[in-house]
Amino acid sequence: MELHLDRSLVEKRLYPAIHIQQSGTRREDLLYHPEEWARVQLLRKTMAALPPLEAMEQLINNLHATKSNAELLLAGLR
Repeated sequence: MELHLDRSLVEKRLYPAIHIQQSGTRREDLLYHPEEWARVQLLRKTMAALPPLEAMEQLINNLHATKSNAELLLAGLR
């Protein structure tokens, strides 16, 4: 796992201060069922189009609004 932190998120006191676009693993595709992997890629693509602060805020809000990771992947970012 390669984890990159983002100082701008820390300065805004938004935790975890993970730079999502730069973090990940080399063979993440092996961790998921193919359908889940497609959803993960879509979620990451959506988040990559946003500034890091906005992406993390949306992810945290969506995590609070869903009951499970599977539900989050099905719903996508709102």
